[in-house]
Amino acid sequence: MQKWDGLQRLNMSKIKKKNITILSSFAPSLTIFRGDMIAAFIRNGYKVTCFSPEGQHVNAFNELRSIGVETYLYSLERTGTGILADLKTLIGLAKIFRKISNSFVISYTAKPVLYGSMISLFFPNITHLAMITGMPSILHRLSHYSLSRFVVKEVMRGNSKILFQNSDDEQFFAQNRYLHAGQSVRINGSGINLEKYKYYPPSSIAPVSFLLISRLLYQKGILEYIEAANQVSKTFSQASFSIVGWFDTGNPDGISQVDFFSLIKNSKVEYLGKHLDVRHVIRNHSVYVLPSYHEGMPRTVLEAMAIGRPIITTDVPGCRDTVEEGVNGFLVPQGESEAIAESMMRFINSPELIKPMGEASREFAERKYDVNLVNKKILAVLKS
Repeated sequence: MQKWDGLQRLNMSKIKKKNITILSSFAPSLTIFRGDMIAAFIRNGYKVTCFSPEGQHVNAFNELRSIGVETYLYSLERTGTGILADLKTLIGLAKIFRKISNSFVISYTAKPVLYGSMISLFFPNITHLAMITGMPSILHRLSHYSLSRFVVKEVMRGNSKILFQNSDDEQFFAQNRYLHAGQSVRINGSGINLEKYKYYPPSSIAPVSFLLISRLLYQKGILEYIEAANQVSKTFSQASFSIVGWFDTGNPDGISQVDFFSLIKNSKVEYLGKHLDVRHVIRNHSVYVLPSYHEGMPRTVLEAMAIGRPIITTDVPGCRDTVEEGVNGFLVPQGESEAIAESMMRFINSPELIKPMGEASREFAERKYDVNLVNKKILAVLKS
């Protein structure tokens, strides 16, 4: 596996604006969330190079290389704030940027965005695009008069454009002056491939079944979902509740396997494990639930919408953009399991709502979240 050491030569005869470098913090996200975007770049004649830190990168890199993408490892710690590790990342990015002068760079997730934006300040020939896939919690904690806030404002000047996946994040950046004139572009998430995620009518056979798909993190609302399931099952014992997900052991917000299985041991919630392809799981359930605390744009909700499932999700940035209240689902307050339970019971008491709300979800996905529409916006930014 190739690891970037700053001395390698990228396999490019000439570096021109038709080259795009993508900085990620987790290799599987390049194929799961950015795969359609990367394919669109290649179809439009761009040479694509992807960078990711070590960890679960082998399969993703193999898939990317099969379509002509160059892949490299670089130094990045996904979590933590170690000064030496961060300095190593910045030096590594500076070496990368020096080699790809006069190219586009797209970064996403907190650390690649902040570090990529910072290094771009010193490379005016780099066109850096920051993709905001979820608001870093640290930005909410910064004082209006803090040095850190000033630094973030200056760092964000390194971006030619800032791509926002939802309206709330865009508004937050504008209100806090992290945006500069002409930087902002709304792209409505990563989009969903409507050919891959085809409409599939829900079963009309009772009982009603609920599904959550997520990394097993506290901030995804896992505890609230389990509590809601326990509340509902006391009255409606035939209803079923499932979780598909994976343990993120390197994340400080991660739920340990011991704690998770303890939580569901005496509940009606069934853990279905980790699935690389979730389409068949969604088809086998009536309603999709994601009680997340915040999102850029929740991918699993878009997948469920495309397949034709009504949605229960939280009234928080990113999530609220996916629901037209009472049309394709219901919004609930963050952290309130009782509200989730009440929404679940509305579907159990009125199962005739499921099919028309699922159809509304599909129509909403076609109208706003088609991956082709999202990629068209990003390509327009590159050509502007």
